[in-house]
Amino acid sequence: MSLYDLSSLYKEVIMDHSNYPRYKKSLEDPSHRIELLNPTCGDAIVVEMVVDNDHIQAIAFNGQGCAISMASADMMCQSLLNKPVEQAIDIINNFAHLIGGDPLDEGLSETNVMSQDELMKRIGDAYLLESLKQFPSRYKCGVLAWRASEMALTQPPSQSPTNI
Repeated sequence: MSLYDLSSLYKEVIMDHSNYPRYKKSLEDPSHRIELLNPTCGDAIVVEMVVDNDHIQAIAFNGQGCAISMASADMMCQSLLNKPVEQAIDIINNFAHLIGGDPLDEGLSETNVMSQDELMKRIGDAYLLESLKQFPSRYKCGVLAWRASEMALTQPPSQSPTNI
């Protein structure tokens, strides 16, 4: 695949997830809910989940922001649905590292770093966001929903907004 074809695919997938999100909705009775704000650009995301028996049974998001943050949120929901909580947290940290985060900041050790092939299988379309490494200023756009999900899964429930 040529570089032009890859760039076109990237744009097409981002715009599809941004313009026609599959998971942008509210859940009726979420067990986990968090709002996360990116004060740098104004992106705001609300992530809701139903976690039962240590598995993410349902996940959705709402919010407003740039195409990258909204597409990434939709891709994240697709990637984390039906995953065990521990595996979801590993996927989140590996994704953050993939798009440019520091492995130490992402809570990664040699034991939970996924191979590229394994991560690609687990996150599907979101793997295309790897190109955000080339644009460090967009890192927070790409990781906003993922960090919100991690916080929702690892911290006591809270309804108050948090800044990234």
